[in-house]
Amino acid sequence: MITERRRSWIAATAALSLALVLMAGAVRSAYAAPATRDVLVVGNNWDGTADVVDPRALKVLTRLNIVPDLAERRAEIARDPVALGFFNANTLLVGEGHVQYVDDAFTSPDGRRLYVSRPSLADVIALDLGTREIVWRVKVDGYRSDHMALSPDGARLLVSASTAGKVQVIDTSRGVVVGEFASGDQPHENNYSRDGSRIFHASIGSVYTPLDTPALDATKGKRFFQIVDARTYEILKRIDVGRALAENGYAGMSSAVRPMVLSPDERLVYLQLSFLHGFVEFDLESGTPLRVANLPLSAQAKTLPMLAWKMREPSRE
Repeated sequence: MITERRRSWIAATAALSLALVLMAGAVRSAYAAPATRDVLVVGNNWDGTADVVDPRALKVLTRLNIVPDLAERRAEIARDPVALGFFNANTLLVGEGHVQYVDDAFTSPDGRRLYVSRPSLADVIALDLGTREIVWRVKVDGYRSDHMALSPDGARLLVSASTAGKVQVIDTSRGVVVGEFASGDQPHENNYSRDGSRIFHASIGSVYTPLDTPALDATKGKRFFQIVDARTYEILKRIDVGRALAENGYAGMSSAVRPMVLSPDERLVYLQLSFLHGFVEFDLESGTPLRVANLPLSAQAKTLPMLAWKMREPSRE
């Protein structure tokens, strides 16, 4: 039989336990979900900084130093003759005489970190936006890092390892590589599907070489558009865009995909290609181009041979 004193003790204990649970939940909630706001992060490639911008007022809120470890990294590169050779080549060719310190930048979903790929330093870092210190650094395979993509849940970060011909997958919580998949020459653009189950990737080829003209497009290397399983990293589909265009009546066009945008249902992808002043609408289910949209040029631009080639309307046979 429960006495009145025992009943009071049980009630008090239950009330205290509930209070502790609620308090712990509040603390955990406050820690896990800090107040956030929409911002635009602009990487200043040659400067080694990133501006955080209010996207509505277009006002710079703060400027971040994304190479706080620059002296250490430069000394590390100087000790390796091969790395130094690639560093100098990257500066001369891709950087047009400038060191490239930032290519892509993504904020974590909770707004605590900024992930940055640093091409000339061949790495990816996670920068704590509170302390502005590097939380982790991942050295990619090869000697140059390029475009990235953050999974919808923020758990995985893709980075193109340019000279290694692959895309590497980083666990954002630990800062370690947990997977990879093969690409063509100079892996470039990366995008996740809306549900995070697939990856859309394209390699760009050697666009930085002096042979950068439409007539010499074949010298640019192997370039593919790929659809990849985001769990197993198996390549589900690989398309040579230039070949697919030629086979469907659009001859003489490049395979190098620059930016890409997916339709809301992810059945179509819109591709901007090297030497094309416009974009291609591509059906991902059939692997065929549907149409080419050419953007208008000014009267002055039409007088230039290269730009005049770009504005040519591809003919269907």
